[in-house]
Amino acid sequence: MRFFPLILIAGIAAEIWVFIKAGEAFGAFAVILAVIAAMFAGAAVIRRQGIRTLDGLRGALNGGSLREVNAADAALVYVAGLFLILPGFLSDLAGIALLIPPVRRVILGRLRSHVVVSETRVWTDGRGRQAPPVIEGEAVEVPTQTSSDQNSPWKV
Repeated sequence: MRFFPLILIAGIAAEIWVFIKAGEAFGAFAVILAVIAAMFAGAAVIRRQGIRTLDGLRGALNGGSLREVNAADAALVYVAGLFLILPGFLSDLAGIALLIPPVRRVILGRLRSHVVVSETRVWTDGRGRQAPPVIEGEAVEVPTQTSSDQNSPWKV
């Protein structure tokens, strides 16, 4: 993590260099058009993945299993869409690579060794609403006392 700022600066510098070289080779209009097209493609990917994830969650809640919804895979597709939305050809290449399922499987395989997954169960009342939490406690009545100090902020 301590090298992240350097990696970020190097990535931005590489994107600018690729922009310049692409502009020299294809012209500014073609480069701007390609960046705008990639932004629309990224937005479409995020929209499609959002709909797919919501459909999977709906199916899981209607009797399926939440294990059918692979949240990590969906998150990587979202990241791919974000990379496509960012202006730059290198980020577009990273986004396109993340759209390829074998690449996502390799990345998920490497991330699984660093992530701990636990199961969470949510009980509902049958209509999809979560039951309110029960907080156990004990009520104790405190007798009121008259204070001899009339200037006390705690007087009743």
